Amino acid sequence: MKTVAGGTSGYRKFSRIAADALTGRLGVVAMVLGYLACAVALLGYVSSQVYTFSLMEDISKLERQQKVLKETVGLLTADYAELSSMDRITRICEEKLGMNPADAGALIRVSIDTDWAPGGARSDFDDEVVDLPGMMGRSIDELTEVMRR
Repeated sequence: MKTVAGGTSGYRKFSRIAADALTGRLGVVAMVLGYLACAVALLGYVSSQVYTFSLMEDISKLERQQKVLKETVGLLTADYAELSSMDRITRICEEKLGMNPADAGALIRVSIDTDWAPGGARSDFDDEVVDLPGMMGRSIDELTEVMRR
């Protein structure tokens, strides 16, 4: 085989054989195979382009959905902040549930085991501890009286 400078190259041989096959000089079978190879190559190219285009459409659709979801997250975060604000909860507890604001004197600690206390075996709250196991099975009036104490 001669070099490109010499005149004939591999590409020239291939193109000559392909041209001969497509024009029918190499026979009908070679011509059909040549056109079939061209059709398969063209079909492969077109299908890859269609697939690429569909992927691009999917990407843009998903980007739009992501943008909408981010906006929704922002709105839901604002709604959550508004719904869980301390002022709103306090207002609902006072107005709709009839609860009163707690003061330090009205609070009591309820414990199941009087030996357990945060910070040691006994605590400063021992005189205000309610014996919960002893309260089990009592009527609601007795429980309410204990809670008022």
